Amino acid sequence: MKLLLIVISTSLCSISFTQSVFKNMTKTQVESIAITAILEIKKLEAEIKSIDSCKYAQEKIIYCEAMNYDTITIVKSPWDFYSFKVLSCEGNRVQQTVKLIIVVEQSSLNQKATVHLIGCRAIDRIGVVCPIKRDIFTSAGIDVVYTNIPVQMTLTIEGVMPGTDIFSLVAINMKTQSVTQKGNAELETVELRNIPIKW
Repeated sequence: MKLLLIVISTSLCSISFTQSVFKNMTKTQVESIAITAILEIKKLEAEIKSIDSCKYAQEKIIYCEAMNYDTITIVKSPWDFYSFKVLSCEGNRVQQTVKLIIVVEQSSLNQKATVHLIGCRAIDRIGVVCPIKRDIFTSAGIDVVYTNIPVQMTLTIEGVMPGTDIFSLVAINMKTQSVTQKGNAELETVELRNIPIKW
């Protein structure tokens, strides 16, 4: 938006300096210039919206840079109103476990969400499958994700060799539905790809 204001301000200044030129133009010529200016402004607005839509990707890049890795964590969610952001992914060499903390937030009505550990897994870059054995989310009694209120989901991944530097995939099976909705929601899978591990 600041960029748009600068462009408009610059355009207005240019017009003030060229008023004498406009006086020598026909009405049709002035209208043509005005239409061109409006179209350029609309293009800038579209570019700004595109930049805003990349904000989440920028946050993921910042996280990965802070971890000193060149990878970008990609999130594939079946729900467009949910966001999943990796807060940390730290390994314990002695226990051969990794604790993955994800910030979960949703913009719809209050949701009742549950994690189903059966079938949840993490896969490293050479295809080794590691089970997700524990979660501090629904097991801790946090089963309601309120509108626009972030909640931390902590997953414990077991059987991870200390030399493992990245998870190519972490698959989390979840159900979610409005707290007022009756019946059972369908089980869906959230995929997080390219998550670096800090030991």
